[in-house]
Amino acid sequence: MERPLCTITDCTNLAKRRYKTEKFSKFCGKHERIKYQSLEAKDRRRVTMNDYKRENRKPYTRFKKDYCESIECTATIISKSQLDIHHLDHNHNNNESNNLKTLCANCHRLEHIKYKR
Repeated sequence: MERPLCTITDCTNLAKRRYKTEKFSKFCGKHERIKYQSLEAKDRRRVTMNDYKRENRKPYTRFKKDYCESIECTATIISKSQLDIHHLDHNHNNNESNNLKTLCANCHRLEHIKYKR
């Protein structure tokens, strides 16, 4: 495939090649930078595939609280990464807020042990 020219009028530069693909951008490197810099600060963050997967793979994470909801828990939570979301009906497709409970990792494991018995 022949490398196209930048689509900006009067620009004779070749279009920028996309990373690890055979496709090309509509703009040369110079105009792509200008286009990127003209965006609002909130729009500058480019959404990568990992961001997309993270948001859509576990949509229930928006219901995660800052504490363990287990009554008998005595754990001290330092970071949200110590917490898990537990599905009360054990159906991972049911992401309704009334079916979700935030538990520390230990309480979450104990909850699954109780369920298996």
